[in-house]
Amino acid sequence: MTFTQLEVFAALARAGSFSRAAALLARARDAGSAIIHVAHRGKAGSLFDRSAQPWRRLASIDGVSQARFDRGSGRVLFTRLAAGGLWSADAALSSASVQQISDDRPSRWRYRAWTVAGSNGIGYLGTSTTCGTTFVRILPGRDEPERCLDAERLSAGNGLSASADGDDLFVAMAVSDGADIGVMRLPERSPAMFPAFSKLLLFKGNGPS
Repeated sequence: MTFTQLEVFAALARAGSFSRAAALLARARDAGSAIIHVAHRGKAGSLFDRSAQPWRRLASIDGVSQARFDRGSGRVLFTRLAAGGLWSADAALSSASVQQISDDRPSRWRYRAWTVAGSNGIGYLGTSTTCGTTFVRILPGRDEPERCLDAERLSAGNGLSASADGDDLFVAMAVSDGADIGVMRLPERSPAMFPAFSKLLLFKGNGPS
C-alpha cells in the first residue's frame, strides 16, 4: 500500500489534529509501506519514498514553483518558475506524462493562488480591472467565465483551499491594506556633528590622551 500526502491531509481533516496524521504515518512505517511525498523547494519538484532513511528520491521535475497532488485523478499538478500556466504529471513524475493544462493561469507571480477543488477541479484566484478578487475554474482546452468574489478587496497571496468535494472554498482576504510607497528628499550632505565636537575639545585642551 502506498500513502500519499493526501491521505495524511484527509486524516488531519477528520481528526482536526496532527496526532491522527502522525499515527497514520507510524502505522505505515511499521507495515513497511512506501510513503510517497511530493516536495518542491524552489527549483525542482521531487518524489520521495519516506519509508527509507534517509528519504530516497524516486523522480524529479526541474523548475517547479508549486506542486499539489490531485487524488481524484492520481496526478501531480504544478506551476513553473519561468512562466505562467499550469502543468500536470502522473504520480511517478515521469517525463513522458508532463502536459500543460493552462498556458496563462495561474500567472507567474500568483503561483500560490490555486488549489485542487473536488474531482479533477482546479480553482484559481485572480484579479481584474472591475473586481478585486475573482475566482475561475481551470479546465484544459476551455475558458470558464470568472466570478467576482469581492469587488473591492484583494485576496491574500496564498490564501486559497477547498473542501474535498470542491463545494466549499476557503479564501483569505486582505481586510485592510496599509502598504504604500513613501517619497522623501535626501539632504545633499549629512551634517558632520562629531568632527566639530572633537575640534572643540582639542581647542580647550581636553583632547584624547
